[in-house]
Amino acid sequence: MGDLKVFVYHSLTQEEARERVEKLIVEAKEKYKAKIKELNVSWLGNTCNLKVKVMGFTIDAKAISWPDKIVSVTAYLSLPVSLFAGRINIAVREALEKALK
Repeated sequence: MGDLKVFVYHSLTQEEARERVEKLIVEAKEKYKAKIKELNVSWLGNTCNLKVKVMGFTIDAKAISWPDKIVSVTAYLSLPVSLFAGRINIAVREALEKALK
């Protein structure tokens, strides 16, 4: 089992970064709708809690837009999913960097 931790620096306001993360989640849901069996998203301020069921596995994640120009994404990965942690990390980082440009 393992954890996913991604931190991306940006030059946006905290609110702009939050809005872009929110948009990214909506776009990802549409792009991967064939693979995503369930997606629960709840926002509390600038913190987003996500529960994603993909290919039979559930991933609990948290995205936070911090006031000091950082967006973080953390997730707990079960053992089978952790085998793909490197690829997941790269995909999440690249998507965030693109969204926060």
